Amino acid sequence: MKSLLIGAVFTALTAQTASAMDAHENLTLDHCEPTAADFETCSISQLDACLEAEPVGLLGRACQNVFGSEADETLNQFYKEAVHAAKNVEKQFRGTAWQGQEELLRKSQRAWVKMRDTTCLLSGQFGAVNSGADADIAECAGRLSIRRVADLQKEIGQYMQ
Repeated sequence: MKSLLIGAVFTALTAQTASAMDAHENLTLDHCEPTAADFETCSISQLDACLEAEPVGLLGRACQNVFGSEADETLNQFYKEAVHAAKNVEKQFRGTAWQGQEELLRKSQRAWVKMRDTTCLLSGQFGAVNSGADADIAECAGRLSIRRVADLQKEIGQYMQ
């Protein structure tokens, strides 16, 4: 009877771990379109689905780290496109008030990155009683990066077409 119970517990844990690994491996923001109105909701739902499968432990931390990396990649790509668009606007409207858009965007992004990093470091230090503060920082950075993409899209997206 004891070995039957141990076998059942092992099977349940194995299935739960497999489910969490699937969620972690399937966490991707590729199908969340940065120009879509629901981009932020779509992105956060990807993280939530992964964390729901494994809310604590190493796989939960992996969800946070993967989300942070994916969000950072998404922000970097969007920012690169925004800089390209700003350069094009400046070329197109040379000699008008539209000059300086690229530098203003770069200055804004540098200030925002500093704010994100210090905010998330603070968040991680408050949560430092838990192990895995680095994963908490990655999740924080991911959430703020997704929010930044949504904010940039709202504020300057119409100029990027």
